[in-house]
This record gives sequence, structure tokens and C-alpha cells, in this order.
Amino acid sequence: MTDPPAFLSFPEILGGGGGTDAGSSKAVPSFSSFPDVDLGEGSRSKASKDKARSSDDRERRGSRDVAGKKSRERSPERAGNRGDRERDRDRDRDRARDRERDRRRTDREREGEQRRGSHEHEREKARDKDRTRDRDERDRRRDRERKDRDRYREDDRDSDRRRRDDRDRDRRDRSRERGHGSRRDRDERAKEKEEQRARERRAAEALRSEQPVKNDDGAGWYEDSSKSRGGYEEPFDPTSAKVSFVDTAGDRDVIRYGATSSFDAPRYRRDFGGRVLGLSEGMRIVYSKDRSSKGLEIAPLGRIALPRYSARPLHGSSLSRIVLRPKTDGSDLTESFTPFDTAPRRVADDMPAYRAITKDDDGSDEEMLAIQASLGQVSTVEEDIKAQTVENERHLRANLTDIERWIKYSTLHLQLSPEASQSSAFVDPAKQPTTRANAEVTLSILARALEAHPDNFTSPELHIAYLRAAEVFWPSTKVAERWQNVLRGLASSRVPEENMMPLYLAYIEWREGQGFGQADEGGGVDEVVEVYTECLEKLKSGEDVVNHEAREENQVYLFLRACLFLKQAGYSERALAVFQALMEVTFFKPNHLRPPAPPFDRELWFTGVLQEFEDFWDSEAPRIGETGAKGWKETHASTEDAPIPTSESTAATTSASDSYIRWLETERHAEKAYELPGRATDLDGPEDDPFHIILFGDVSPFLFPVQTPNARLQLIYAFFNFLGLPFTPPDVPTASASATDPHLRWTMTANESLRAAFWPQRPSRKRIAWQTVGGEPMEPEQARSAANPFTCPVKSWISDRGTLFAHNWFRDLDAMDLTHVNVDVARNVLTMLRPLVPDPTFVLATFAFEAALSSKAAVKVAKNVLSADRDNLALWDGYARLERQRSKVGAARQVYVTAIQAAEQHALRDGAQVEDLRLDQNELWAAWAEMEWEEGDGDRCLEVLVMAAGAQRGRLDGSADPNHQASTPPPVAMLKAKQHYAAVMSDSPSSLTLATLFVYLTDGIEAARDRLENLIASLPDGHPQAEETYQLLVKVIHIHCSRNPSPASLARDVLERAIAAFPNNTEFLSLYLWGETGGRVYGRIQRLVTDLTSDGHGIVALLWSVWAEATTAGRSFWEGGGAERVRRALDRGINTSTGKSSAALWVLYIEFETLTEKPASAKALCYRAIAAIGGCKDLYLLPFSPTLRPHFTSRELRAMAELMVERGIRTRVPTEAFWDDGDTEVEGDEDEDEHGAGGDYEYAMLRDREELKPY
Repeated sequence: MTDPPAFLSFPEILGGGGGTDAGSSKAVPSFSSFPDVDLGEGSRSKASKDKARSSDDRERRGSRDVAGKKSRERSPERAGNRGDRERDRDRDRDRARDRERDRRRTDREREGEQRRGSHEHEREKARDKDRTRDRDERDRRRDRERKDRDRYREDDRDSDRRRRDDRDRDRRDRSRERGHGSRRDRDERAKEKEEQRARERRAAEALRSEQPVKNDDGAGWYEDSSKSRGGYEEPFDPTSAKVSFVDTAGDRDVIRYGATSSFDAPRYRRDFGGRVLGLSEGMRIVYSKDRSSKGLEIAPLGRIALPRYSARPLHGSSLSRIVLRPKTDGSDLTESFTPFDTAPRRVADDMPAYRAITKDDDGSDEEMLAIQASLGQVSTVEEDIKAQTVENERHLRANLTDIERWIKYSTLHLQLSPEASQSSAFVDPAKQPTTRANAEVTLSILARALEAHPDNFTSPELHIAYLRAAEVFWPSTKVAERWQNVLRGLASSRVPEENMMPLYLAYIEWREGQGFGQADEGGGVDEVVEVYTECLEKLKSGEDVVNHEAREENQVYLFLRACLFLKQAGYSERALAVFQALMEVTFFKPNHLRPPAPPFDRELWFTGVLQEFEDFWDSEAPRIGETGAKGWKETHASTEDAPIPTSESTAATTSASDSYIRWLETERHAEKAYELPGRATDLDGPEDDPFHIILFGDVSPFLFPVQTPNARLQLIYAFFNFLGLPFTPPDVPTASASATDPHLRWTMTANESLRAAFWPQRPSRKRIAWQTVGGEPMEPEQARSAANPFTCPVKSWISDRGTLFAHNWFRDLDAMDLTHVNVDVARNVLTMLRPLVPDPTFVLATFAFEAALSSKAAVKVAKNVLSADRDNLALWDGYARLERQRSKVGAARQVYVTAIQAAEQHALRDGAQVEDLRLDQNELWAAWAEMEWEEGDGDRCLEVLVMAAGAQRGRLDGSADPNHQASTPPPVAMLKAKQHYAAVMSDSPSSLTLATLFVYLTDGIEAARDRLENLIASLPDGHPQAEETYQLLVKVIHIHCSRNPSPASLARDVLERAIAAFPNNTEFLSLYLWGETGGRVYGRIQRLVTDLTSDGHGIVALLWSVWAEATTAGRSFWEGGGAERVRRALDRGINTSTGKSSAALWVLYIEFETLTEKPASAKALCYRAIAAIGGCKDLYLLPFSPTLRPHFTSRELRAMAELMVERGIRTRVPTEAFWDDGDTEVEGDEDEDEHGAGGDYEYAMLRDREELKPY
């Protein structure tokens, strides 16, 4: 065991010369501030006499040294005891002096009492008591201080004693070592000095003769001999694994200059006057007032920074603004290098004088003129804004009714704000210091626009822009009054309904967001519901409407928004009842109530319908979605009394000890138990509340007539959205308003499984920092966090049969999508609506719904449906796809063969046209060929394609045989098939699939790609057929690349074009992400995510960006910095106008902060989310969850519950049964136990501070 290190930084206090090192004649320094300590003069003199008398006798001198050492060890103890006795004597003297002073004072006071009266005596007596108390307090404080000083001195003596022992031990060891090896060390040092002198002489002689001389060890004379390694050295082998080694030799420069560190970059100075390699000569690096942003700022020499060079990345259209002109300086192009321009360094005389405020004219004007000539006309941002302002003023004076130009002009000044150079998505608008000033400028310009011309007052766009600017700093009451005035004014001006719809939606957006619960009376949920009913009533009572279909579509959308708002606010019974009423009135009314032939009074007719429907509603018969429901028509015709459904309640079971968590679990249980509207008989239950019973007066304000076919179909799919089923109408592109609406993407708020799919799984094993491959250390290969690109929880694409029954592809519906859905209600609705919808896709959606729950049950349902409609080929296709989903390819093949043969026989028997037969069979042929191709059997697929073209139909009978071996079709059949598919390239989606597969199998992937892209180029931008064609193309390319070695650009180029045309299609986005993560290059993904999280995209792009960042992060999401990228995408999302209205995005952000152990951020986000979306009950319940409950105090949770009641948010379970709203303690509350009474940490902190104030 090694000795402990000596404390060389402290002076050595020795008692005599015996403790000094051998060979040292200097005296040991001492501290003059230390008191002189008597170390025992008698023993020290005696030891010195003995030493002088027997200097030659080593044994006697050693014994005397030991005795002297023991004496020195005892002397500090004697000195310490002497000091204690002296301090006791001083303390006794002080006390005696105090007593004598007190006695004298007492005598004087006794003499004074005889001269003063009794009253003065009492006052002096009181003063005496105070002085006595103060004196006793001083004595006690003095005693405590003395004891503390004594204790500290004793500790110092102990530490000094240990230090002296360590020092003596070290000296003995060094003395022992010097005794044995001092002579050998001196000889070795002398030998080394002689060798060094010899090397230096040889080096000097070599310099004179200009011939390099090497040392004996083979190293050059200029190398340090101290770094040479002695011993045998193996010859250098460049293929050896030991080429790289760790040099353990010390570096003396590290002590002098310090070690290198990535956190402490050395200071440097830019050369060449701030020029940038690659830019023009006039562009220089400058420093502006905004030093917070990272990066360099570029500007012309002598001017301020240009944001177009500094604040934006130099790519895209920005590259066209930088012009690099070639230099004509007569450089020799034959040289092997091009020298840089050099300029002499500025000497001290060239620098400006200290504190000089003038600058000499050194010809810089000519330099500036040359720079301007090379750059051309360069203008600053201020100059550009000034020029645009002049142009806008000139244009608007001549065109007073240019609304778009007025709105653009009102936001022009925002480019000069400090936030203009930064991305607006990173900055919360509520936290911008200049928001109010900017809004006032915008408001003044828009006010001018409204007064400029009478026609401008009837512009909804101008009013919306004006009110959005006023919302920044106007009080809520003033904004609400302004909204009401605008709606009344435009309604009286007879503005068309299609122009009023954006105004209604903007008003509702403000009521649900910033204006929620801000009214003096009422407010909250009731106020927003009243706004919905007013808007529906205005649309219903409109006169002289030309386009009834557009009006009904707007009514259906407002109706869906109103029902979703009621459902998210906790009124799920009323929301479902309103939908049931409209569905019964629209699809199941009796025949005698159907509308007469036009023209007729719609309002009078619909009033009569509602009067009879009220009787049906009050009868409390089963309605659509409920067990035993037959519809209003069947119930009206039936003579039997329909059974009245009742609600069955079960007691909630919870094991939580915290009262707030118990209340949350009980509330969630009540929501599921009482989801359906109640009946009057349910009032007998003790746990029911009046909101559970829905009367006719609660639903009648929302009812309106729906007559056009397209609006009726949209109402059915709106009901699916309300129930949580992700079905969309056919041929609806992803760029439609319904696909990008954040209010319609509500399912993720209620579905925990979908939210959990956003985050990668926690690693079960510890990460390996590195591994060896062939003896070389390398970073281990990181596996993809996703097994395939089809696991994206954000589903947005054009739905078809391939996505309804997908196998190893993107699927519309699976079990994870139905965890929040009332399955019984959804199944009853699908069953009742199936005979009313003629589209076979609706029936296939029913098959897909059952397949997501149970594939075996789905096959049984398909057989039952086919038994009643055996001639429907679409149903046969769905049945075959169900068998394929169960991995029964042979059974699916048999279904296709049987269906095609039955269709041909039926057509021959009934005399159907050949063309009609071909169109019906193409769906079956395309599905069969696609199945064979996806299974990897190209020969069988080509055989099916040839038969679909009308050749070799005789091989159809044996195609279903499991032992059938496909053969190459003859050339004649191939030629016939090629001519057939060339003629029907874009006939239908099924024909397009058949032709694409045929071209792919015969001509290759490039030919198929070119043909489909030519078809896309012939279609208008954003056409649904173009998106369907892109979906087919990317599927063909993906499967081809997964089976054959292909360049990455093959899929990347097509996907980039598809994303540019349809950025909300998550098929394209997910496949692009899969390809880029496979190449371990994330630059393109980062650019794509940055573009998608801007303010111009919908909620689908924002949600997909969050999933993409979490997926690319993988393991680093939990162990590294990958979570920061996810936080960046979430922060950008909620600060956009679309993401701010999405409850799903807020819940994701809060859960993300909880997963990454940032409870403070999650808590702040809860309050921000409630301020942005005040009508969502799930946001209010998040603080009561087990993950966030420990970070909220009891007072905060009670305030949250009170806020829910004030704003009208529905709570089914009263809080009084779980906690008292008064000042009493709450059972199981951890905050009171931890922070004191009241459960408030801030109060406990203040109380502790008051207690510690004197110190």
C-alpha cells in the first residue's frame, strides 16, 4: 500500500533541525502570524547536547532522535493543555469583573432609590431586569462561542498531528531510499549528462557539414530523447491491427497551454477581411445586433446584414440571388494551382487612433464602387419594404376593392420585426413582445381598407383578418361584440351563403379557442353550442338558394363539428342522440312524410316531419345504433310495442390510494357505462344525472333536411367519423378540407393505443458503445426502430379495396384503431345502413370492420351477405381478400376462379353485353393478378394477366389447382395481351392495375414508371386519379426494390414528386422515410420535416412529422439526444394555426414531456392546452392521471375541477364524494405530508424562509 501524499502546499513547522531533509542546509520558513509555541526548551537543549557529545556514535544518535521525536509529539499536547488553563483563567477574571461591576451598579441604584419616588423605582427595576436578561444572554452566547472555538481548535490540532505523522513517515521513507540508491542515482545521472553532451556535439557538427546525423537509437537529432522507447521494437506492419496505439508519454505542453476541449474552443481571428470562399468579393461577414441566432451574417461591405443571405439557408430559389462573376486577372490556367489573393497585413500605423471618431479618406470609395459594380444592385430589407410600401399605396389608390392586396399590405411591416429573421413556428405568438404593436399597425391598415369603399365592408375575408388582428389585444367582450355586429351586418347585406361559411367557421374557431368561457354571463360550453345552433338556423332559413347541395354539405359539416364539440366536452349522450335523430329523420322516416315533387315549401314540410318525429322520440323506442333498433319507419308501421332499452351500470373498481386518481378512474368508468342516451326509466338509478336523459328539445335545434344524394352520403361518413371509424368516401383526395381539418382528427385524443404507437419501444438491453470487426473497433450497427414502413399511426390516403384488406401494405383499419370505439353501436349502424347505400364499397367496409376484430367472424359475415346477393362481384372480391388476409392463398384463388366462371355463365344466360361483363370482371382479374404478384409468383401472375386480356381462357379451370404449374404464354397470346392493355391504359383503376403489372413483367420497372408518370402528367394538378396512380406506382417500385437490387434514386425521385404534389399522403411520406433511414442519411428527412411543420400544411403533416422524428431517433429517443428532435417538431406544430386547434397534438406533447421526465414542461403545457382548446374534457383530466398527479398540488387540482364546472364541462361523478372543497385535509394526499398544511409547496417554502431569516 502506498503512502498518502504529502501536503506540499503547507509550510512545514518543525520543532528543530532534526526534521529537515538530508542535504538541505536552508532553514524552514515559518509564519510570523502564528503564535510562538513552546516546544519544550529543556528537552530540546538536552537532545542537542547529546548530539554534539556523541556525533560519531550512530546508535546513540538514533536513540536520541527517537526520544526527541516522542518529546516533540508530547509537547503540542502540553501546550494545548496550558492554553486551555489560560482561557479558563481569563473567563474567570471576566466573570469576576462583571460581578464587581454589577455590585457597584447595584449600590448606586440603591442610593438612587432613596432619592426617587416609588414610580421611578419600578421603572428602574424593570430596566434592571432587562439588563440582567441581556447580560445573561450575552454570557450564554459568549460561552457557546468559546465552546465552538475550542472545538474547532481541537479539530485543527488533530489535523496538524495527522499531517505531521504523515510528513515524518514520508521523510523516513525518502531517507531510507536515499541511503540505498543515492550513489547509483548519481552515477546514472552523470552518465546521462555525458551522453546528452555527446549527442549535442554530434548534432552541431552535422549542422556545420549539412549532413543529418542519427542517434544511436535510430531517431533524428531533432527528436526528444526522453520520448524514445527502449527495448526491442518490432518492424512496422501497415496491415497489423496494432497500427494505432495509445501514447502514454506525457506532454509538457498540456501543462503550459492546457488540454484540448470541445467546450473551450480557442480564440481565432479571421483573415482576408471577413471574406467567404465561394461568395462574391463584396460579401463579408458582419455582426449585427441580433447575436442570439447561430451562424454567420453576410452583408455587402459597409452595409447592414441582409436577411436573405443570413436568415435563410442558401438553397432553392435563394441561389439565384447570388451571382459569382469570373475574375479576369490574367491568371495562368496551365498552373497546377490557383493562388489566393494576398493583402499586406495592417501595421499599427494603419489602425485608427484610440477613441477616434473620424476616418481618413483612404480611397475606400473606389473600393465600394468596385464592390457595387461586381454585385450589381443590392438593396437592404428596409429598402425593399419601403419600395413595396410605395408600390402598394400607389396600387391601392387606384384599386380600392383589391381585398387580397389590402390584406397582404397589412402584414408587410411584419418582415421588419425581430422575429422575422427567425422561424415563426418556434415562437409562441403570445410571448412575442412586439405582437401588440404589430397588431395595431395591421388593424389601422385594415380599418382603412374597410372604409375605402362600400363594397369592402361586405368582404368576409377582410373582416376575418381585421378580427384576428384585434384578438391580440382587444378584450374578449369587445371582440365578441364586434363578431356579432359583423355577422348581423353581412346577413342584412344579403351576402351569399358560400361566402358567409368562412366567417361562421372563423367565429366558431374563436369561440372554441381564445374566447371560450370569457363571457360575463353564461359562457363556456352552452355559449359555443348556441353559436352552432345559430349558424345552422341561418343556413336552414336562407332564401333564394341556387345550390342546395353546397348548402346541405355546409350544414353537414357544421353539424358534425357541433356533435364532436359536445362529445369532447363530456356530453356524449346528447351528441349521439342528435346524430341518431338526424339519421332517423333523413333515412328512416315513413313513406307518407317523404318530400313532394318540387316546387314546395321546404320549411313547412320539414316542420310537419319534426312534429311526427317528436312522437317517435318520446316513445323512447330503440334508435339507430341501439340493440333492437329497426328504424322510425318500421317502428311506426309495427303494431307491437318496441322494447325500451335501459342502461346497465356496474360499480367502478379502483385500487388507487390517492383520492384524485380514484375520482378520475370512477369518472372514466361512468363515461363508458353511460355512453348511450338514457330513458326516463333510468332516472330511478341513484347514480344517474339529468344530462343523461335526452329530450326532444335537446335535439330539435340541430335538425335540418338533407335531400341531395351527395350530402346524404357525406352524412353517413360523418356518422362514421363521429363513431371513430376511419372510413372516408371514395375518391376523396388527401388534399381535401376534411382530410386536413384538425377537429375531425379527434380519435387520437381518446385512443391511447394510437398515441403509444408514436414512441419507439424502450430498449430491453443496454446499448453497446462499440464492437470489434476483424480486430478493429467499430460502432455497432443500429437496427431500424420500425419493422416495416406500414406501422404509421397517422393514416391518410385514398382508400380502395387494396387498403381495406391490405396484406403487408398500408391498411385502413386494424384492431388498434378500434380500442376507443363502441363496437356494438358501430356494428348496429353498419347493419342498418347497408341496404340504404348502393355503393359496394360500403359493404366491403363492413367486412373490413369485422376483419379488424376477428378474421374468422368476418368470413362468416361475408358468407351470410353473399348468400343473399350472389351476383355481386365486388362482394366475391371482398370474400377472397378476407381469405388472403388469413394467409389462405389457395382458398382465395379458388374464390376468384369460381366467381369469374359464375359471372360468365350468368352473362350468357341473361344476355348481358360483353363490355359490361368485362368491366365487372376487371376488378376480379386485377385483384387476382395483384395477389399472385405480391406472393412472388411472376409466372402465375403473367398467366392471369393474359387470361384477363381474353387469351387462353381454357386454362382458367386448372388455375385453382394447388399443383398447377404456370407456363410462359405463347407469343401470339402475349402480343394480343399487349395490344389489349395498350388500348385500355386509363379505362378504370382495375384496368390500370392490370396494364401496369403487364408492362412491369414484360418490359421492366423503368417502362412501367414512365408510362404511369406520363398518365399523371396528362391530369390536372391535385386530381384524385393522379394520387391513385401515384399510390399504384410507389407500390410497384417498393415491392420491386425489396426483391431486386436497385438504386435508391429509383424510389426517391418518384416519392419526392409524389410528396410535392400530395404532401398529406402518409403512404408517400412513410415510404420516403423508410428509404432514407435505410441509407442512414437523415438530411433529407430533416428538410422534409421542417417543411411539413410550417404553417401552410394540415394536421396530418404535423402528426406524421412527430412520428417520423421519433422513428428516426430510435434508441437515442431514450438514451441520447433524439428526443430533442421530437420536441422541436411538437413545438413547431402547436405554434401553427392548425396545430394549435388540435387536441391530439397537445395530448401528444404532454405525454412526450412526461415520458422524457420533464414534469415541469408537461405541467406548463397542460395550462397552455386548456387556454388554446377550452372545450376538451380530456385536457382537464390529464393533471389527475397517475403520471402527472404527483406534480400538481391539491389546490391546483381543486381549482381545475372548479374550472370545469364554471365552463360547463360535464362531470358525471361528484367530487364531494372524494374530497372536500373546503380547508379540510384530503385522505391520501401526498402534498400535505410533504409540504405541510394546505398542500402548497410555495407556502411551505415561505414558512421555512421565515424560520431561517436570522441566519
